[in-house]
Amino acid sequence: MRQQTSPLFCLSLIIFNKTYTVVNFDVEQGRIIIRENPKYLSLNEMYQVANSYPKGSKAR
Repeated sequence: MRQQTSPLFCLSLIIFNKTYTVVNFDVEQGRIIIRENPKYLSLNEMYQVANSYPKGSKAR
């Protein structure tokens, strides 16, 4: 039995570095974001926005 191996070819190597800044969460901004695009808020941020309204309000 004869084993054959094929050479592996690496055509290129690409390395990416990406930097970004995460801003602190602000409830007032969260109220806007939750209406316009809630997918950008974490579940915790949604709870913070909901708890910022008075109990029994229709907005909550």
